[in-house]
Amino acid sequence: MPRRPFGGIPAGGSFSVSPRPAFGTVTSAASIPMYDQFAGNVTGANLSQTTLAVTSTVGFRAGDPIIVCTTYPVIGTPNMGWIASITDSTHLVVKGLTAAVKSGDFVVLNTEAETVLIQAVGTITGPIYVGTASTVSATDPSVFYELVTGGVLNEETSGISHAWKTSDYWLADSTAGDSVVCSYSQG
Repeated sequence: MPRRPFGGIPAGGSFSVSPRPAFGTVTSAASIPMYDQFAGNVTGANLSQTTLAVTSTVGFRAGDPIIVCTTYPVIGTPNMGWIASITDSTHLVVKGLTAAVKSGDFVVLNTEAETVLIQAVGTITGPIYVGTASTVSATDPSVFYELVTGGVLNEETSGISHAWKTSDYWLADSTAGDSVVCSYSQG
């Protein structure tokens, strides 16, 4: 299957020192799922539908499975759904969420990836740390790679018993303003 690009980071702004998903975005407003009008809750036969205001929709497509979280890995029941449609460059219509979404929550593509490519763009002023948790930083134990100028992480997970998901890739920049381009492929 061909490699699927997921836009660049930054997408409409500079890379923040704060950790962020390699394949995701951040909400810019709170949102509450619409309840099933017949069951009176979000777990009825008619799945919830929620419009999420996000910093960027670049890289997402209708039908993409997502997870919405404050931290990753998620502790407790994950708030998962899929993208029903993309309204514009800053709004996603999502089906299936079961909990309220806070401003600043992560919206992360949550699909298996056979290969993942994360490439530094231009001059990197400090390393970009790649890890498996939203706590990624220079001292975080989840860090498994450091991107520098000209650096490329080319991860292949095919053939292993537990393939990684796009939601397992998190980035933290030691200095603001650096950029990367992320892509993945599926079997």
